[in-house]
Amino acid sequence: MVPGEADMNLLDISLNFYIIFFLIIWFEGDVTNFFNTIGIGRKLFKRPNFEKYKIEIDVTSTYPDFLYNEYPSFITKLISCPICLTFWLTLIVNIGVLSNINGFLHSLLTFSIYYFVNLTCYLLIRKLL
Repeated sequence: MVPGEADMNLLDISLNFYIIFFLIIWFEGDVTNFFNTIGIGRKLFKRPNFEKYKIEIDVTSTYPDFLYNEYPSFITKLISCPICLTFWLTLIVNIGVLSNINGFLHSLLTFSIYYFVNLTCYLLIRKLL
């Protein structure tokens, strides 16, 4: 084992679990409510429009669903789809960040494994919630 290899693997795993954590908060939590309570982002996140949407159209709607339905564009489709968002976040972390540490070839080869693990873990946790 190369010195520091265990540290690199721990960094790989921890960054990929941050992706899972972000996905759970984004899709299963109420992100706008958090930012509203700390006093920022009411206009940025279009909180009044989201509250109106929930009352008039769909009470069980989440914020990503609201963005996808009210502001249809490529970016809102991307951030409202768990499969797409997991793909791009995993790509950014593995190819963008970890390739500087582990090397591009290693990051490219482990990308598909981490993508599968990230998406599977998120979907399992979602099922348990």
